[in-house]
Amino acid sequence: MKKKVAVLLGLVVLLCGMKSLEVEATSSEDGIPKVNFSQRATQWQPNVIDISSYQKASDIDFKKWKEQGIEAVVIKLTEGMEDDAPYYSPEAKEQISKATAAGLKVNFYHFSWMNSVENAKAEADWFTKIANQYNVPKDSVMALDLENSVLTTDPLALTNQANAFFDRMIENGYPKIDMYASLSWYGTRFYTEQLRTKNYWVAYWADEKPEILTGMWQFASDYQLEGYDGMLDANIDFTGYYTK
Repeated sequence: MKKKVAVLLGLVVLLCGMKSLEVEATSSEDGIPKVNFSQRATQWQPNVIDISSYQKASDIDFKKWKEQGIEAVVIKLTEGMEDDAPYYSPEAKEQISKATAAGLKVNFYHFSWMNSVENAKAEADWFTKIANQYNVPKDSVMALDLENSVLTTDPLALTNQANAFFDRMIENGYPKIDMYASLSWYGTRFYTEQLRTKNYWVAYWADEKPEILTGMWQFASDYQLEGYDGMLDANIDFTGYYTK
């Protein structure tokens, strides 16, 4: 039996060292470790989770999240603009209520379809309109999500559109702005150093932190927490911008 246990333990250690596999060692009643492939092995612990309508408020126990070290959430609020296929998340209102009741700080993001400076301003106004309807706190981070394939590939144009969005959000009374994008977009799809925001929410699903200046790092899209039965986007807020 000892030999069998040693072999199994060795297998667990080997698998945990392979970055491409998702493993977690658990113990059974007979003391033999079992391998749970539901959780990706990682050295990182998130303090922020971002959610959309896919994660229904009724399915989330935000209090359990807080008990596990989550300090804030970023909730998808809107897409597009009011005059062209406007969208707002049907889950956002209840997500805000339950997260706030659990003692989590609430922040928000807008998924962009903009193709001009004027569109960018209109999208900011739509984001603001829904935020005001839901009494979003003025100290919430209001992030612009740039990942849509329809966005311009001209870096200067996209930079100008993003800044028009940020300027309008500030004008509308929401001064805490940020940019969400994949690491591959920073410095290629837009000019990072010219953005109004200097925090930078960077998506990079890997075991090593991005080598660029990063305010918040989305390190996984398949993280699991007690309090939700499913995969989650996990983030680390390094600066306190989202959690303070």
